[in-house]
Amino acid sequence: MLHLLAGAWLAASPAVAAGGGVGENAAEFLLIRPGARALGLAEAFGPIAEGPDALYWNPAGLATLVRPEFSYSRTQYLRLLSHDYYAIGLPTRWAGGNLGFAATIVQEDTLPVVDRTGTTTGSFRPHDEVVALGWARAIDAGGELSNLRDDVTTWDMPGTVLPRQTFYDPWKAGVAFGITGKAIYHRYFTNRATAFAADVGLLWRPFAARGLSLSAVGRNLGSKTTFANQENALPAELSLGAAYDARHDEHHRFLPTFELHLPWYGRPSGGLGFEYSRHAREPGVRLAWRAGYSTHGAYDQSVLAGINAGLGVGVGPITVDFGFAPFDALGDIYRMSFAWRF
Repeated sequence: MLHLLAGAWLAASPAVAAGGGVGENAAEFLLIRPGARALGLAEAFGPIAEGPDALYWNPAGLATLVRPEFSYSRTQYLRLLSHDYYAIGLPTRWAGGNLGFAATIVQEDTLPVVDRTGTTTGSFRPHDEVVALGWARAIDAGGELSNLRDDVTTWDMPGTVLPRQTFYDPWKAGVAFGITGKAIYHRYFTNRATAFAADVGLLWRPFAARGLSLSAVGRNLGSKTTFANQENALPAELSLGAAYDARHDEHHRFLPTFELHLPWYGRPSGGLGFEYSRHAREPGVRLAWRAGYSTHGAYDQSVLAGINAGLGVGVGPITVDFGFAPFDALGDIYRMSFAWRF
């Protein structure tokens, strides 16, 4: 994966791009991606991004919100690095679209400070933070109000499980647009760096192909950062994705999804994921099984390192997801997410 750089080496080497662009990118921790569901789908999440996690994956996905939602995701890397992502999405009218707020905290284990003689003189803990504000709106291309019944559930947008009610369905309109602004802070020993960036996203659901969702996302587009007297660009990338909601009936669904990542520096990569979900006849109970393959891990590790898997369980407004990816000789990646729709 693009976040293959492990532990202290990741934070200590801001000038090295994991995708292969040596000496070009800084703030590689921005490529540690949140969401256990996304990990289980080989991080091919742009075309099905929804809820607060859309702030990272595709801000246009915020347009699917019809009620407030909170999500939390934690990723543990190699027992050396932890990544915590907190986000909330708010449907609004006064803002002309839906809003989202997110905070990311990346921390490593404590590292020793060693002088030229090899003597340990102290310790420090590398630390990174990102604060994000997002906005999204459905673009009216002949949009309509959906007069939906309260006694059943809809999956009109891949990944969305909402009570049927009367609300504006952006996917009837066909297109949604979103943008996320980010303030980035990086600290390593006595060195500090800040930067500002934006993500822009587009989701399109063609009228002629119901169930198909297409996405385009530009991530980490912003200022350069100066770290240890060296100026480097952020790890900008363009992602293109497609997903198809192959629904059997209102209780069973098969969802294939694909996303291609094209970094400004480094090698292109992609992920292909599959999700089978079952909405039990017992109201509000949902189960999901996920698997996928990402070329991120295969580039730098082994063929088996590209395998991803995950599970999801939902009861009423609560959803818990778990994702896993092998890291070959370096260990494994575990990610857990919690979401609550108010």
